Order: sequence, then C-alpha cells, then structure tokens
Amino acid sequence: KLDIRGCFSVASLKENAPARLAALIRDLTDEPAKFPAWVVEWMRSQRSEFKDDTTLFHDAEDENGEQLVRSLADQKEPSNVAMDRGYDAGKLKEELGYSQSCYGSSCEASSSSRPPNMAVYCRTPVRLSAVSGTGSEEKSHGERSVHVVSVMVPIFDSPKQPDWQYYLDPAHKAERWAELVEKYRQCWRLIFLCAHDKKLTKILLTDLGAGSWAQGLESESGGGAYSYAKLKSQSLEPVLAEFKDLFDILTLDCPLDEYLKELSEAELNETLIVNSWNPWTLVGHGHSPEDGVGGVLGRISPIALLCWPRTNPSIATVTVKHPMQRVPTDTSLY
Repeated sequence: KLDIRGCFSVASLKENAPARLAALIRDLTDEPAKFPAWVVEWMRSQRSEFKDDTTLFHDAEDENGEQLVRSLADQKEPSNVAMDRGYDAGKLKEELGYSQSCYGSSCEASSSSRPPNMAVYCRTPVRLSAVSGTGSEEKSHGERSVHVVSVMVPIFDSPKQPDWQYYLDPAHKAERWAELVEKYRQCWRLIFLCAHDKKLTKILLTDLGAGSWAQGLESESGGGAYSYAKLKSQSLEPVLAEFKDLFDILTLDCPLDEYLKELSEAELNETLIVNSWNPWTLVGHGHSPEDGVGGVLGRISPIALLCWPRTNPSIATVTVKHPMQRVPTDTSLY
C-alpha cells in the first residue's frame, strides 16, 4: 500500500513496539532534549482513546505530494535547534535506517517550490505540577487532556536552514516574500480547518514560527522589508476575516502550563491550542527548557510520540481541498 524508504511495515511495527521505540529515542537523545521518563511507561498503556484521534492534515493533492507528506511525518529527528542535532545520529541510522530528517533533501529536490503544508492534531494528556493556592492550601492538577494542533512552518533560526537560504535569497526577494506570505496563510488556515473538523469552538492562537525561529526575518529586515510582525499581519489578517465569526480567538500571555492550570475541564474540552512544529523534528521543540508552547508541551505530555507514525500507527491523514473541506485519504499512515 505504501513504499517509502524509512517507513515501518506493519510487521516491523510489531517487532518494534511503540514503548520500545519510545525508550530507544529517549536513550539516544541528548539532555535536556529527552522527553519525560514517564512517557515511556505511558506508551505501554496503549491509550487508544488518545492515539486513535490523531490526524495529519495537509494540502498535497497529487500522489507524489501525498507520499512526501508521509515521509516527512515519518523521518523525524529527536532534536534540532538551529541545525545543531542533539542526538546520536549513528544510533538513529542503525536502528531506524536514517540519520536525519528528509526535510533537507525534500527542500533540495526543487529549486522553485517548498514541501507541502501540514499540521498534526492530537488530544494529549498533560501532567501539571501542583501550585500554591491561598494561604497554605495546595491545589493539585494531576493529569488532564488538551487538544493541540502542531503546524509545520518554515524556520529561520540559522543561515544553514534551507528555508533561510530559499526565502531570504537576495536574488529573489520580492517573489519569495510573496510566496512565504501565502505559505503562512495556508498554515493559519489549517488551524481553522482543524478546529472546525474537531468541533472545537475556541482557538488559543499563538504566533506560528515566532521568536528565535524568526531571527532570520529580523536580521534581513533592511528597514522593515522583512519582519515577523509584517509576515504575521499579511498572512493572518485575511484568514481571521474569513473565519473569526466561527470561533472565539484566545491569546496566551503566560507560560502554557500556567495557563492550563486556570482553565476548567469544560474550557479545555472546547479549546484548540496552536503549536509551532519544527519541520525537522518530532513535535515538542526538542522538549526545550524554554517557556515556548512547543517546549512546554514536550516536557509535560507524550505529544512527540502521539504525533509520530512510528509510535502511533493509528494516525489518519486528511487532504485539505478547501479551507472548510476535508477528504480522508487513508485510515492510517500505514
């Protein structure tokens, strides 16, 4: 049904059970990019109520694009910060048949276009620490579940990044900027499609690809020709105009784990959290110790493994034909 180098067959998946593979990935990843130790035990629980609802949305309509999406979802690195790979690449190659994500080779394959837009949705448990209440009273939050969509975006945290080299090429400045704005517009649209598809009424709309991921845009700004603020304004405003009446748009003004502690179960059940997804890596931003959405999620949840086909072969794929239409393309990635 599917023949992509690096993908597991169903037989291979049985030999390499998700919990075993989770332990392997954790072992070959450098500190502090390891996901929490409890995640390995959680994977052994086979929590199908979480795994079965994970969905990969993409806008690749041709067969080659569909296979590229599957390959990009499959061949992920445990950690990559500004092209510094925080894992044992030799061990990854030995165990899984690849040492790096295929994102780089997919970018090199075309000098005039970029990989398809894609986003992965999951409902994931999160483990929140206790916080102090009034006086000496303590409030424990334990394990709760949240809805998250992680959107794969171009990344500009190093001149070595293929997105930096492509979009910020001085020889193609104007047309590449217009292309970047359109790509981001489609990324924002995937968020609203996901919320609509999962029947969620609120969106915690965080900044896609901001902060250190956008430093190339800022350094190449040339008096405002490039900037993340300009990119966000030009790409998001048309999408908000199209969809804002359908959803309540929320903003984040504190670390995500602190924000989640203040929400009721009812609010959590109707809210979609937006997370930026490094195109090279597993979801979770290398479980960064920083307070960004991806890093926090990586530290408090099994999101990296729920959103990876090798540890969750139940992931369904959906081709986006129109911002508010979905076409299931398969029951799973395998």
